[in-house]
Amino acid sequence: MGTKKLYLRIKIIMKSSFLPIILWMLCYSLVSCFSDDNGYGAAEPINEELSTFEIIQQSNNHSVLENLILDSGLKQTLDEGNFTIFAPSDEAFLTTNTSDLSQAEVVNLLLNHVVQGVAESSNLTTSYLNTLATVSFSGADHNLSIHVNAGPVLTLNGVSSVTDPDNFASNGVVHVVDQIINIPDITTFALADPDLGVLVEALTRDDLNDVDFMNTLSSFEGLSPFTVFAPTNNAFTDLLSELNDVESLADIEKEKLISILNSHVISESNIISSE
Repeated sequence: MGTKKLYLRIKIIMKSSFLPIILWMLCYSLVSCFSDDNGYGAAEPINEELSTFEIIQQSNNHSVLENLILDSGLKQTLDEGNFTIFAPSDEAFLTTNTSDLSQAEVVNLLLNHVVQGVAESSNLTTSYLNTLATVSFSGADHNLSIHVNAGPVLTLNGVSSVTDPDNFASNGVVHVVDQIINIPDITTFALADPDLGVLVEALTRDDLNDVDFMNTLSSFEGLSPFTVFAPTNNAFTDLLSELNDVESLADIEKEKLISILNSHVISESNIISSE
């Protein structure tokens, strides 16, 4: 009789120890079935990040940009790729009347704030990037450039500063900027690029006011389009070392300086490196 009681006791203990395992397996099976039915299996994690447009949409200071994106039909474009967006705040639009622009011009203006790929602020260097904005010439569309100055303050085309960087999205990153990045002309990059500072000094020298280089080069009429081979600050240093009796830019005779500057400009022509 003692042996039989011992056997029954052992059997009951064994059954009790297996009960939690059975319950755990049952729960696991139910959770797995539920996950697979909703498309959230282990190989397909749930992505709860906002898209670049949704970050703009949920911002309290980007209603103008949001409405322009929706009105221009760009939302679908922004949702279909990975982009870096320099998003102007509502205050940035106070000095720009977009109602004076055609829909195509608004679209191109907005695309001038978008760069293909994901660029964190820490990965941006002082350089030129291509935006999604385009200009047409020679029978083809060409992407416009944007100058990035990665100084203490990240600046675009010398006029727009990043005030709130690295708002990461499921399809890119949004950097908030304080000014609109307008469609550039030739002088935009001369003024924005610190390495072209001496060139700007030469173009704007007081005794060259009658020539008015800057207004001529910024015009979309007259002799435009222009191709400019822009000499860097170092190029001007080399020039001064080669000229006799010249110590500074101010010492170069007016007519000689005009001739030097004109030799770097080709009017009524767009020449690109692949041509």
